[in-house]
Amino acid sequence: MTSSRDAHAATGNRPAPPTPMIDVETLAELWSVSTRHIRRLVDAGHCPPPVRLGRCVRWPRPVIEKWIAEGCPSCRVLRRKEVTR
Repeated sequence: MTSSRDAHAATGNRPAPPTPMIDVETLAELWSVSTRHIRRLVDAGHCPPPVRLGRCVRWPRPVIEKWIAEGCPSCRVLRRKEVTR
C-alpha cells in the first residue's frame, strides 16, 4: 500500500502548499493597531472576514494582500456584490 505522498511523488504531481494564515495579533502588528480594533473592523464589515478554525481566528495572507492592493474597500459592499451575482 502506498501513501498519498508516494502517489504524488510517483506521478510528479505535488500538492499545493498550504495558504499562509495570519492570526489577529500578527494582523494588528502589521497594521499598527490593537487586536480590539481588528475585531471592530471585522464586526463593522470594514475588512475581510476571518476564517474560523475551531476557536482559532485566522486570515489567509493572500486575501489580506489582495484587499490592501484593491485599496481596502468595504467588505460589506463586496459581500452585496457577490450575493447579487
